[in-house]
Amino acid sequence: MYRYRAPLYTEPDFTFKILVIGDGTSGKSSILHRYIDNSFYHNYISTIGVDFKIKVLNIFNKLIKLQIWDTAGQERFKAITTAYYRGVNGILLTYDVSNRETFDNIDNWINDINKFAPPDTLIVLVGNKSDSIKRKVTIEEGINKANELNIPFIETSAKDNINIEKAFDLLGEKLTASMEDPLLSVPQLNTLNNESNNIEKNFFSRWCNFI
Repeated sequence: MYRYRAPLYTEPDFTFKILVIGDGTSGKSSILHRYIDNSFYHNYISTIGVDFKIKVLNIFNKLIKLQIWDTAGQERFKAITTAYYRGVNGILLTYDVSNRETFDNIDNWINDINKFAPPDTLIVLVGNKSDSIKRKVTIEEGINKANELNIPFIETSAKDNINIEKAFDLLGEKLTASMEDPLLSVPQLNTLNNESNNIEKNFFSRWCNFI
């Protein structure tokens, strides 16, 4: 798949809001930084509230803009992050294959998704840190959980850059395909979710001194 970063002013064919959620130790920020910057930090500070990135892809000859939100996994930030489920199109639901508790909490995150996210939100289950030699969750367990939830599954390693692009590609391709099929359509951010675009604009205005 041909991918590139287009200037922020380029008008995309579709804009999708993506959340990366999961427990605080699942490596969400590492996944996002590997995907956006192709970088990995061994000593990364936990996300406070949310982080926000943009990626522009060419999928099926369509210009796709992903608004990607990295949410804090700690319970004390739940009041902040639940608002960001509104208008979401796709979710990477992550756990750490070397931490059984993060896997056991998947059902709690699914409950939050069912409670706060639109009913047609696409979800991909991601088992991160597949490079770990201290694995506590098998691949089979991840597959079985995904089958139980009827969602796609993939294992990744932000450290070794394994399947990071594939995880986002999977969401992007399914979302783009759904826009081409009226029976599988999802809400469009640039037409139905002006609030999310305003959040994006305010974010860049505050932190990047433009827009």
